Amino acid sequence: MAGRDEFIQHADATPLDNSTVDCLDTAETVQEGFEEICGKIESVRQQATPGFTWGDSGAIKNSYLLNDTVPSNQSGRICTVTGVLTTIFITTQVDTDEYTLEIKRRDNGSFTTIATLVASSTDGERSYITANLMIPVTIGDELAAYIKKSGNKGATNPACGIILEGVSV
Repeated sequence: MAGRDEFIQHADATPLDNSTVDCLDTAETVQEGFEEICGKIESVRQQATPGFTWGDSGAIKNSYLLNDTVPSNQSGRICTVTGVLTTIFITTQVDTDEYTLEIKRRDNGSFTTIATLVASSTDGERSYITANLMIPVTIGDELAAYIKKSGNKGATNPACGIILEGVSV
């Protein structure tokens, strides 16, 4: 036990001058400063921006793209974050007729389309990107990629992908 003239100062009682520290927002004591910094470190540690890709060779139409060598409707990509799907992209070997890339989520055994990207047949482009999407995803969601196409031609040697933003817990 401390005597009358002995003083033991604790972090929760020690004032903190955070006027020269840009990373602390509200801490008024050393203890609050430690807690705020630890919270920021944990937040950064858990944030993630994974991307997934699918592809196939040949003229692809009305077919699921491959997840490595397996059709993505048989074994899709598993979400590793809870957050949002922000970006879809695709490129093909040549500009073909119009087709639609559909990103699908498995719901109780069947797939539901959650995002689409339409490739135009008149613009002469091989690559397309749709960004700034805010489509919710959850850790464990199984995702697949599907090329939807009417007519004779398909998307030639397509490679596509998505970018997710979220937190891995």
